[in-house]
This record gives sequence, structure tokens and C-alpha cells, in this order.
Amino acid sequence: MKTTASIVMLFCTLQLFAQKPVNKEFYFTNGVYLTYEDFKNDLPALSWNVLDAEAHIDGNEHLVRFSEILMLDDQTPVDIESIWGVSIEGKPYLNINKVKGKERLRSSGEDPVLFVRLQAIGNLCYFFYEAYVSEKVAMHVYDPRTGVRLRTGVVENMKPIAIKKILKFETGEVIDYNLSNFKKLIKSDEALYNTLIELSDTEARSKMYKSLFIFNERNPVFINSKS
Repeated sequence: MKTTASIVMLFCTLQLFAQKPVNKEFYFTNGVYLTYEDFKNDLPALSWNVLDAEAHIDGNEHLVRFSEILMLDDQTPVDIESIWGVSIEGKPYLNINKVKGKERLRSSGEDPVLFVRLQAIGNLCYFFYEAYVSEKVAMHVYDPRTGVRLRTGVVENMKPIAIKKILKFETGEVIDYNLSNFKKLIKSDEALYNTLIELSDTEARSKMYKSLFIFNERNPVFINSKS
């Protein structure tokens, strides 16, 4: 019985040491995640070693766009739109088109397939990107001689906005990053939640990002390490 118990304890200990917390120090395995489960388990379906890809990364390493991704052996194209996300130099990027709403990524023309880097990583992952939403604007027509308004029409403009989101690591659910949602997400951490609700909405919003990191530190999630 003692031998069996010792083996069980040893197995549990090895399992504990085989796990690493998901945070800014975590190095995600480089490659292509076809599904959220691939990402959650840090098991890319395709390694960059078997792919021929041309990536365009912005100066802040915030957005990535691919001209094409081909299988290296036979040059078969990989459907970029179907990809959930990628990891480049250990940093995870997710396909915006998989999570965006009615907003557009361009003011005109067809939306590109863009991948956005997760800025905060942990129990609650945070990311943001710029987009455009339709906005109706009144346009007045005046008589050039008298200055009298003749009629009013409505034109549709595309207004640039910042989209902020939270990705729940355990489930893959993507939620709008706002104060109401954030309070619900951290409610399990009573101390942090109570601190936030005692503040005015303006003060609470200013402390949301810092609170996100505090919550992640106090409520870690883990991935089985392959190293």
C-alpha cells in the first residue's frame, strides 16, 4: 500500500512540475493553430518548419498579415481564413476575423485576414485592434446665393474606432472589454472585485488594465509543458 501511495504521489508531483503558468513569460510553440483547442493546449497543428510563409508584421509587432501560406513539400496552399491563430517567436496572434463583430477592418474594400497579438496573457487575455463602423451623417444643401438651406440628406461614413476584447483562456469565449463585463469576469476574486466596485466608474475604468494583471497573477491557468 505504501509503495502504491508513493507512486501516486510521485506521479502527481511530476504532473505538477510538467505544467507551466500561462503569463507574459510563457513561450508558445511556434506554428499555426487551426482551432482554439490547439492554442489552449499549445499544440500547433502545423509547425513553421513544414510551411512556406510570407508574413508582414507591423512595426509594433501588433498585427500580422500573410500573403500566402504553403505546405513546403508540395506547395499546397493553406486556407488562411480557416486558421484560428499563430505563434511567432513565442508570441500568440489570433485571427481577427474569427472574433470580430459587424465592424470592418478597412474603411472600404474587402477586409484583409489580420492576426492580432495578445497583449495580456493569462486567465483573461486582452487584445485590441482598430476597425471601422458605419456612421450616418447629416449633409445640408444650401442655396449659394441666399445661404438658405434647401434640403438635408444623409450620407454614410466609416468611422475609425478602437475595439478592445478579452479572451477567456479556459473556454475561448471572446467578450467586449468594458467595465460591466470586467466586473463579472473577476467576481470570483472577492478582494479585487470589492476594491473595484468601491471606486467611481471613471476611477474603476482607469484601473481595469492593472486589475487584469492582478487577477491573472492571483488566478493562474496552466499548460502542460513539453520541455
